[in-house]
Amino acid sequence: MNLRFTPLKENHLNQIWKWLHEPHVKKFWSEPEKEEDFRAKYLGKKSKNIHGYIVELDDKPIGYIQHYE
Repeated sequence: MNLRFTPLKENHLNQIWKWLHEPHVKKFWSEPEKEEDFRAKYLGKKSKNIHGYIVELDDKPIGYIQHYE
């Protein structure tokens, strides 16, 4: 089993968008409805001190995590 935290890149945003629109996630987690606002948030344009990562298990994306400075 290989667990990896891959720094967030633009090509990950489709996966995060999909996760955030799953009913069981959307119920507890609200995000910008406009795609351009969503992209700006997750690509760090709104806050340069937030660092995002895709969590991968055996090369399969399973989650998202952040850390703040």
